[in-house]
Formats: sequence, C-alpha cells, structure tokens
Amino acid sequence: MSTPIPDEPNIPSYGTTTDKGGRPLAFVVSGGYGGSLNVIDLKNKRKIDVEKTVLDKDGAELYPWGYATLSNRHVVAACSNGRLYDIDPDTYTVKRLGDDGSSNKNYEEISRRGSFYWDVVADEHDRLYIASSSEGHGGRVLTYDAKSGRWGDLTGSRIQEGERDVRSIAYENGVVYVGTGMTKPSIYRIPTANPRAQRLNVPAALRKGSGSVASLEAKGGRLYVTMSDMRNADGSLICDGACALDPNTGALLGEARSFTKRVVARPGEAKKVYYFATAKNPRTGASERNLMEHNPDDGSERPVFTNDEFADNLSRSAWVTHDVFVSTNINRDGITVYDAKAKTGATFKAKLNIAPRRIQSMIAPSDGKLYAGWFMHTRKIARIDPASRSYSLLPQSLKQVESFAQSGDWLVSGLYTGGMLESRNLKTGETRKPIEVAKGKNQDRPFAMTSVANGRVAVGTVPGYGERGGALGFYDVAKNQMEPNLVYLLKDLPVADPALRGSLDGLSPISMAYRDGKLYVGTTARGGSGSEFEHSGKSEGKVFVFDVAKQTVTAVKTPVPGFEQYAVTALTFGDDGKLYGTTGGYVFELNPNTLDVVKRAKVSGGKEVNRSQLVYKSGMLYGVFQPGTALFPVSAQTFKVSAPVARGVSGLVRGTDGNLYYAKGPSIYRYTPN
Repeated sequence: MSTPIPDEPNIPSYGTTTDKGGRPLAFVVSGGYGGSLNVIDLKNKRKIDVEKTVLDKDGAELYPWGYATLSNRHVVAACSNGRLYDIDPDTYTVKRLGDDGSSNKNYEEISRRGSFYWDVVADEHDRLYIASSSEGHGGRVLTYDAKSGRWGDLTGSRIQEGERDVRSIAYENGVVYVGTGMTKPSIYRIPTANPRAQRLNVPAALRKGSGSVASLEAKGGRLYVTMSDMRNADGSLICDGACALDPNTGALLGEARSFTKRVVARPGEAKKVYYFATAKNPRTGASERNLMEHNPDDGSERPVFTNDEFADNLSRSAWVTHDVFVSTNINRDGITVYDAKAKTGATFKAKLNIAPRRIQSMIAPSDGKLYAGWFMHTRKIARIDPASRSYSLLPQSLKQVESFAQSGDWLVSGLYTGGMLESRNLKTGETRKPIEVAKGKNQDRPFAMTSVANGRVAVGTVPGYGERGGALGFYDVAKNQMEPNLVYLLKDLPVADPALRGSLDGLSPISMAYRDGKLYVGTTARGGSGSEFEHSGKSEGKVFVFDVAKQTVTAVKTPVPGFEQYAVTALTFGDDGKLYGTTGGYVFELNPNTLDVVKRAKVSGGKEVNRSQLVYKSGMLYGVFQPGTALFPVSAQTFKVSAPVARGVSGLVRGTDGNLYYAKGPSIYRYTPN
C-alpha cells in the first residue's frame, strides 16, 4: 500500500580513500534495505553520480558500522548483517565478499560464527580483523585475508565468556585490541603471532555496570578507549568520552582527562590524535565546534579547525591523508571537510541517498490514519492515509519509536534511547517536550503501552544495556508527566498476596491490555541488550493483573508452561470480550478474572522474547509468530490455525476502516480477510 521513507539518512560510520588520480573520496552508505552508496568527492565537495548505489545485491537490511582501507585503496565495509563489502575507488563497483571463488575460502564455516559485524581494521598485510557478534557463538575476532580470500577465526573461540559482542577493534605493531560488551565490558590484547586473548587490567570504571567499549584506537604506544560513562566506585568521573590506557597493562596513562567521543589517528603523525569537542570561545563566550589535536608527549592540545556546523561523527579513517579530514553526521545530511595544507574547511549538504528502512512500530488511531516509526533513530514518524496510499512525515525527537498509544486526542510515542515518551495532539499537531518514564531506574525501551482510565497511559519498559528487570508506570497525558510515586520496577510492585512476591523478579513488561480498571501485563525474560537470563520456569512468560485503582498485583500466571516460551508477546481483548494472548509459538485464551487458561493451541512452536502483535476481527485472531515473524490467522472459537498470510511481518494493526494493515520490511500492506 505504501513505502514511507525517512527524509534523512542513517550513517553509523563511513570509509575514506583516494582514487587513482589521488583525489580524496569518502564512501558514505545510508543504512537500510540494500544500503545506499554515496561517493563523495572531497576535493570539490560534491556527490559523484554512481550508476549502482545499492550495496547488497539481494537487498538485505544492513547498517555499516566499520570501514577499513586496503593497500590497493579499496574500502571494505563491515555491516550489521554479518557481511563484508569491497568498494572499488575507481569504478565505484561493490563486491560482497564470500560470494565467489576469490573471496570465499573457508567462508561457509567461518560465516556461521558471526551474524553482526561491529567494526573492522586492517593490518599492513591487508589482513582484516572483524569485531563480530553472535547469540550462539559469542563475540569473536573473525579474519579475512584480502590477498588470498581466506577467512578465519583469530583465536578460534569467543573472546569473553558470557559476552555476545566484540564491539570494537584496533591494531598496532602486530597486536589486535578488542573491546567487548554488553554486560561486563572488557578490553583484550591479542598478539597476532600468538593469538591468545589477554585481558587488560583496566580502570575500575570499565569493569562495573553495563554497556560496551564503543571504539578503540591504538596509536604511538597508547590505547584510546571510548565509552559513554567511566566512573570510579565512588562515582567520580575518570573520563567522559575516551581514556588513554597503557596497551600492555590497561593502566590509565597520565591524569584523568576528557577527549569526548571517538579519538582518531592521522597518517604521518607518530603520536598525535584528534577528536571532536565543543568549547566556549574565551573572547565571545559563544559555543564552538572544534576538531582538536592532542599531543601526548607534553599533554598539549589545540583546535585545528572550527566550524559552526561541524559534523561530529568521526570514523577511524577520518583523516583520508595527512592533509584531508572528513566527518559526517549520523542522522542527517551534512559533511565536514578540512584541508590542512590550505587551512580551509566547510560543512556542506551532499543530498545523500536514503535507503528504505524497516518499519517496527505502528498504530491506527481514531483519526483514520496509520502512524509508523522506523528501526534506528530518526527525526520523523510517518503518517499514512490508507484511502490515498500517500504518506507525510511528522517531526519528532531524534529517537527510535518502540511503541504507540492513543489517549483522547493525544498520540503517545515510546522512545529509545533513554526510555522517553513524546506526545502529539492529533487535531492541532502540537508536540510536547519528551519526558522520561522511570528516572533513576535505568530503563531504556518503552516496549508496551496502552490507554487506561482518567486520561492516563500505562507504560512498560525494559532496562538498559546488560541489565535485567523492567518497570511499570502511568503517564498523565494532560499534565505530560509520569504519575508521581507510581513508577515501579516489576520486582517492587505491591502484591495483594504475599505468595506472589518475587514472581516477577528479573522480568520486564512486553505486552498490555486493559479492561474495567484492570491492567493485564505480559512479561518477557529479556532485559537490556546483551543481557542473559536463566532458561528455567522462573523466566517463562507470565501474565499478571494489576488493579490500577489499588496499585496492586492481584494475580500472576504462566499461560504456556514447560515449552520454553519466555515472553507473552501480545495481549488483546476481542470484540467478544475475551482476553487472548500469544507467545513466540502459541496462542491462548485466559479467564480475565482468574487468569486460568481457557484454551491454548500450538501455532508454530517458535520462540520469542520481544514484542509481537495480536488483532481480533470478525471471530478471527491474527497474530505474528516465530520463526520468521509469520502472520497466522487463527479461529477465535476453535483455535484452528490457517496458513500464514505473510512472513517477515514487523507490525500489525486493525484500521478504523476494518481492514488489517501490516508492515513487512519498509512497506505497509493492506489485508482484507475473506
């Protein structure tokens, strides 16, 4: 019916090189389906017309998180779909590595060990080291020899037990350095001649809490480590942004200081490093955006270049040559170029190509339109008119929409990161300042929302990286604030029966339905990204009843025990007044008074820990199940399951016109059941 596309790109990183004539180039790939290649002429500050802009020939959804430049000037992009792409700087053609005889030696065996590539670095022999992630195989350093086409696994095992991700990587003088995440972020040193991972004894701030080592740079005998927050046990800040560590021991080098954001090296400079920073002009007091240079020999630093619109996303190869620097924005068009020889620079818009992105959240409110949000951060949501099949883009905060709810004239969006809510008036278009759902409780994604009585919206969140245990709160729409003292971690919810205490520990709300003063909440065992949970009956998906007036849990039940169903992915009341729900592979009906299972059926037997969708229409249930996020029709009376309508479904709603609408990839489809 419609394929709404954001009006701004998503650019996690970028690569640089020169063409055969020495002209500096940047390869900027807009993330999404297929990936869209932009070739930027940095000398003339313009985008070059390219015949084929799609990076992946099969249209796979991808986001390039790391780039490396080879000795033949080719640039290799490491992407979120667990693939490498070689880009030719002279012809602008793209080759997906692992597809042909010249690049697939040992590929079939090695490729299974990594499903997501976070970063990549090349050594002096054109051997690539890949920061890889996998649920089953853990975080590893995979390798690819660009000269022989052979793939490998540097250590032959996961780098850190219990960690899914190798998040960042660096190389200097025969040693690979890797940063892990998300639960116990650590840094490892791996000599390539004897590839055994040696854990560095890093400052205490890097050993506590959750998160990941976002980037690494090895330069001049120092290891520059970037994390979001590095504090001592007493809460004092060690470094805000990046720290300089001893690459052999992990000890902090020199006094604590801040580099802010990523630190990058420069060709031809033995020790100096560079980073982006804002600072007040001492003369005017105005805030300035600077490219800073740091000299570790004497600790001095100076602004190299100042620009009011400086794009603050620096990649490993930000310095194309000793004289040419380039940076981008992550979520909007804008490229900064600086020529050190001429001492001139500028930020310009290149009219970047934008790739279609996956729709991951939808709602069909009372105004007859559809509203949708995409995967990855944007400054817009889409409003689709089902009658005309047209869409428009509406402004929002730079976030990722995880859920929607309607209360009266207000549309409420649940936003990641930071566990925020933003509301807009469907009649006037007024948009209000976002508010945080659960201050001080380390909550990140509002996955579940539903309207309850008295102009309030119930909100359920999952926690931040590496953490377990979500929260439940109530949003007062008129006041644009959370109800004071009514935001709880699930483990702290008041219970009517002491026997219920502890039954929700470590769980998070993932689905909701509301009727007659009672909020029905489905739980998931998943926590923040990178967290793990015990695969036991305690972690199985539960439904609990929360008496909104009394603010008390009155019942907790596990609707599908014994089948490793660790989330109740969706809940809904049908037009028949009955309460229905789903897990990854089962559908069930519950008695809303007792939560006893009235009936239950296996749909697919799949497993899921994230949210899903379930819609009732004319005696039929339509739900999304695993594997393959397949949309199955199920008779609400008999629970007879019909063949799936579609696969790869990421959103499902019932429109005010009575039709069903589902998202598949970047597109929205209308489905009218017979």
